[in-house]
Amino acid sequence: MPIAVLFSALLVLFAPWVVAGQRLAGKRLSGQDVARQSVAMDSSGTATVSLKAFDLATLQPIPAQFLLREQKTGRQTRRLSTTAELEIKLLFAVTDSLLLLVSAPGYQPRRESHWVDTLTSLNNQYSFWIFLAPDIQKKAPIAEVAEARFDNLKAGETIRLDRVYFDQSSYVLRSESYPQLDQLVAALKKNRNLKIEIAGHTDNVGNVRLNQYLSENRARVIANYLRSKGVASSRLVPKGYGPSRPLTDNDTEENRAQNRRVEFRVLEVPNE
Repeated sequence: MPIAVLFSALLVLFAPWVVAGQRLAGKRLSGQDVARQSVAMDSSGTATVSLKAFDLATLQPIPAQFLLREQKTGRQTRRLSTTAELEIKLLFAVTDSLLLLVSAPGYQPRRESHWVDTLTSLNNQYSFWIFLAPDIQKKAPIAEVAEARFDNLKAGETIRLDRVYFDQSSYVLRSESYPQLDQLVAALKKNRNLKIEIAGHTDNVGNVRLNQYLSENRARVIANYLRSKGVASSRLVPKGYGPSRPLTDNDTEENRAQNRRVEFRVLEVPNE
């Protein structure tokens, strides 16, 4: 058989598969699509995205609304999680950047951007856990409770600043952090010779050097805030530890959230 005739026959034979692959690459798969196309499409060409919202203060999962926008197509999807089903799962067939807007009653809305790669991700599985900060205005009494922890401080004592918030992977201090920091300012002004170390910590995800840099700058930002409120620089020692001092294993997202923290340690107490 002539080579040209053989080549033409092969094109006719494989053309339907080529067309099917091109169609699948251009759209996101829905539930029925997956059932029909799972046989024809290898799993390496898809990615599963899991979405879950948490209370940043308690680290407990909460129901939330997820608004997703796919950057390439401009397509938008709105999904709601419930107390019965707190995790949402979506299947994607196209590598894309996703813009997420997550909101829940009584919490500050949060916007995040994530990259989803359908070809090179680990097992093509992504888990995006979004932590929402409580609305401070609706929970004002909580800030007053924290004041008692700043009384009768002892040398060597370490206290976590559990209502201090930063933008994700950033050292931009969020305004809802001010009430607790103002309580710390009051305690430092009450004890004029008190000296503290402000320590920033991260989890072990990502580049170690960048995590170290992030922890150092978060500690400096808090020290700068305290200085702006009249606390002398000589009483503040900002220090970043990166991922080197975890409170627990970094094996789950809940544990990693525990390790991402800012705290202060009492270095000197007058008349002790």
